[in-house]
Amino acid sequence: MKVLLAYIGVVLIWSTTPLGIKWSVESVYFVDAVFARMGVAAILSWLLLEILGGRMVWRGQALRSYFAASLGIWGCMLLVYWSAQTLPSGVMSVLFGLSPLITGVIATLVLREQAFTRIRLLSLLLALSGLMVVFSGDMVLDGGQLPALLVNLTAVALFCVSAVWVKRLDAAVDPQQQATGSLILSIPVFVVFWALMSPAEVEIPGARSVLAILYLAFFGSVIGFVLYFYILRNLTASQVSLIPMMTPCFALMLGHLLNDEALTLTTVVGALMIVSALALYFGEAMLPRLGVRLTKFRQWTVERR
Repeated sequence: MKVLLAYIGVVLIWSTTPLGIKWSVESVYFVDAVFARMGVAAILSWLLLEILGGRMVWRGQALRSYFAASLGIWGCMLLVYWSAQTLPSGVMSVLFGLSPLITGVIATLVLREQAFTRIRLLSLLLALSGLMVVFSGDMVLDGGQLPALLVNLTAVALFCVSAVWVKRLDAAVDPQQQATGSLILSIPVFVVFWALMSPAEVEIPGARSVLAILYLAFFGSVIGFVLYFYILRNLTASQVSLIPMMTPCFALMLGHLLNDEALTLTTVVGALMIVSALALYFGEAMLPRLGVRLTKFRQWTVERR
């Protein structure tokens, strides 16, 4: 039950992330926004660890795990924030929907997971088709958006590599320690990019951008990362990678309710396709256990007779 609640929490938090990023860069340059978010998140995560009575481990397998996870933080976030200036949110969501396929390939090669049975491959293709249906109206790209598209694809690849790397290391590290250590190791990289790319003229940020940065720092980074690393320890990398396939639909609903974005019939159809694909993906893993339970139930009824 804890894993399920953590999984739902990550889905809900990540569903709000696209809108939060859009609002945070409204009046703040992208590198300033991401640096502020991650800087505040690192401080809050460390304070939370201190309050909970935890302690950091800076050696051996734990340190390697922090480093592996930091690749998915600074590498992915810097590229996502940059591409968000150009790409429509729908296209970004579709690209991150590719992460189950990419993670599945990596997990199969590195972790030797059986990620691609015929049924699971069918479910992933169905889910990707659903994402394409949902965001079909946003898929027209001009020449100026092509570099951003490639950058966003690179961000997706780094996200997948980081997840599989952390899973392979399988360090005996508490999720709060993992989140804190990963954020702290990411800060020097953000400092370098901030120093190199931040504009010389300082602009006064708007209230909505400030609130969005604080929200993303606490919920999107601290709480979200803790929950993410928790489920990553308890589920396969391929199962965790399904989250980016679910969040675009929820993000679109939030955009419709909070940002006056259009909600069309194609959105509903695509969402149903994605839900069906997820049921198919997880259903295959549940069938053997369901068969065992049915067999035990039949044996029990026979004995009762």
